[in-house]
Amino acid sequence: MIIKRLGRNVCLALVLALSIFINFGCASNEQGFDEDFSRYYVGDPLYVQFPFKAGGTYYISQGGHHQSQNYHYWNERYRDLGIYSSMRYAVDIHMIGEAGIDRDVSNPSTLEDFTMFGVTIYSPVDGVVAYVEDGNQDMPPGQRDDENHMGNYLVIEAKGVMVTMLHLKEGSIQVNEGQQIKQGQPIAKVGKSGMSTVPHLHIQATKEDVWYKEPVPMLFDGEFLIRGDKIKIDCSYKDLEG
Repeated sequence: MIIKRLGRNVCLALVLALSIFINFGCASNEQGFDEDFSRYYVGDPLYVQFPFKAGGTYYISQGGHHQSQNYHYWNERYRDLGIYSSMRYAVDIHMIGEAGIDRDVSNPSTLEDFTMFGVTIYSPVDGVVAYVEDGNQDMPPGQRDDENHMGNYLVIEAKGVMVTMLHLKEGSIQVNEGQQIKQGQPIAKVGKSGMSTVPHLHIQATKEDVWYKEPVPMLFDGEFLIRGDKIKIDCSYKDLEG
């Protein structure tokens, strides 16, 4: 198995340095698709900043231009709702620990047992907050809210593109509708609200409308992320998160 790595360093006011390594090909192409094709996308991309700064390893569980890489790309549930096409370039981001899993114990009994629950999310773009919904319960381990798919969510309009983030932690959203925000600004925390089996961030971009317009591919710090990619942030931003 060949693992390709891209590295970059970003310094923040001489306080902390951020190293991001994206590991391509971690799944060793086991699913029988052409990885180069799964990194293919249609249309002009939206350049976004990776929405996390806390030290750790982040894992892309869903993402790519192929249904074997990204269940959002073609899903009967979403097709029946008429929204599957808008989700084609959606990405699900998890955080994994040293054991390579998203939890601290094998059988989590609380949400705090999950590595990513409560991790701060930073705005991936400059823009205006278009929609906010908060107040939905974070579902306990083993449960999900099938009636309220989105859970707590936040939508940012950036030059006519709607950037939508779902399953946010109850009471964690720090911005209001109509507010102008900057890329890199803290906006919310990862939760498990809505139709979410484990704490993670679902993020997608669409033209003009959240669900019923064309999907927009996102380049995270210049990279089109697909299932199996890992992003490692070497330092911790806990002091900055306050």
